[in-house]
Amino acid sequence: MYILDPIIVEKPWGVRPHLIKWCTGISIRRRKLVGELWIASGLKSLPGMANIVVNSDPDMSISDLLRRKPEKFLGRDAVPPRELCGKTEAWYVREVKGDVRTITGLREGIGKKKFISLIAEGFFEERHSFEELEREIFTTVRFEKGAFYVMLPGTLHTIYAPDKESHIVVDEMQQGFGDNALPILSKILFVSNNALSVQVHPSDKHVAEEKRKEILEQYASEPTVRVYDFGRGRRSQPRLAAELIGYGREGFIKTEPVTIEPDQSCRITYLGATKYFARELIELRRGTSCRLHDIGQRYYILHCVDGEGIAAVKEGGLRLNRGMTIAVPAWAESLEMFTKAGMLCYRDYLPDLSLLKRTLKSHGVSDTEIAGMIIETG
Repeated sequence: MYILDPIIVEKPWGVRPHLIKWCTGISIRRRKLVGELWIASGLKSLPGMANIVVNSDPDMSISDLLRRKPEKFLGRDAVPPRELCGKTEAWYVREVKGDVRTITGLREGIGKKKFISLIAEGFFEERHSFEELEREIFTTVRFEKGAFYVMLPGTLHTIYAPDKESHIVVDEMQQGFGDNALPILSKILFVSNNALSVQVHPSDKHVAEEKRKEILEQYASEPTVRVYDFGRGRRSQPRLAAELIGYGREGFIKTEPVTIEPDQSCRITYLGATKYFARELIELRRGTSCRLHDIGQRYYILHCVDGEGIAAVKEGGLRLNRGMTIAVPAWAESLEMFTKAGMLCYRDYLPDLSLLKRTLKSHGVSDTEIAGMIIETG
């Protein structure tokens, strides 16, 4: 098992380090606003964006670790594709204060033709209030603490904290993109103001059909297209976005989590899953242990949200503390977690959906409940 050092990303919409410590237990030695902590990334196409493995040789990143035999670490059918791909992502709301909202798409009646006419009129070249955007163009949803949202490619989205008293902490997971040693990218996002950036991501299909070299190079480093950026000087491409948007389709989906209790020691909540990723929340009661269920000999990421304990496999064990992230390779057998004071963790992995469904059914979960938690993305 490998301890991953978080990567600090400064953003104008971020929060002060003391709030990060309070929300996550992770200490940050920065004065500037921190918007993201990349806790599990093998991205090689951007310098410094692959996590350093703390308990290995100095400065060894997770991508260095996987360079020789990725299939041995990641497991069967979990090796990232060599071709470029799109980006499906999901948000788990860890903490929210105030009226924090997200754009979820376009208002009814705004199709591609209307969207392009708004571009031609210069709508996205001017600064507008969020209220004006919400009234005229976009649909929105207010975030709920503990909710899990899946964003399909082609879905317009952003996070908007309207005043100084509001903020949100989101645990994000993404379909691995570009030259990435891991098929999943896990982050923690912090937003505390209204430096709004409306974005859309391409699907695998859109990337496969793209012929323009400059766009393909962009997708290789970050498949994000900005529609509107509130004058922050970054590259906005509303005309490209117009080709990617899924008009008239629901693409921002709140899942219906499923909870099971394998025994009296722990509770496992399956927050959401797609063919690209799955996340479950594992809660251990005081003085108990829990053996994690089989996910098909694949690697996974384990992040401690609260409490402390020990994660042990046949090859050895590690002490887990609040804010700590570990990568567990596919060859590690039957991980068991122990705690004296109680512990809460989430696990991210590339699922075998048929196996996941069988596991849930074996614990009495109905087909209807499974359909509300697993988002079939095609």
